[in-house]
Amino acid sequence: MVNPTVLKRPLPPFGMVARSRNLFKRIVKDNPVGTFDNEAIVLLAAFCDTENQRYLATKKVEEFGSIIQNEVYIPPDLKTFGDLDKPEVEKPEVEKQYVYTENPWYKIMKETAASMGAISTKLRTKGVKTAASKPKEETGSGMDGLMFSG
Repeated sequence: MVNPTVLKRPLPPFGMVARSRNLFKRIVKDNPVGTFDNEAIVLLAAFCDTENQRYLATKKVEEFGSIIQNEVYIPPDLKTFGDLDKPEVEKPEVEKQYVYTENPWYKIMKETAASMGAISTKLRTKGVKTAASKPKEETGSGMDGLMFSG
């Protein structure tokens, strides 16, 4: 008698953080057994890690905003620096200005969202179901699945 091959659900790869592991397990559970080949497992692990990075970046953007105000100190007129060693010369004041820059976490948030879109498209071509296991009535919106798994 030939032993039939038992299909099992893949486990998360070693080294994933807890949040990524939970997402990996949830997506694997939502798909039928045998859906994942080796390439799909690697893609799913990359997707879960990218989603975790997006989540962390989103938290930082929520905390600090998309624009950051930095204080910049403008040095005084450079012509007077040669005379600063003389005691009778008054030392000039340092002028403070503000510069507004984009939060670097905002850039990470945008780039990881784009990466998640590309990876989820590849996963769909491999046959991985991207819809959530709960019906729309339970979730409150149809925004669940790979791209919206917050």
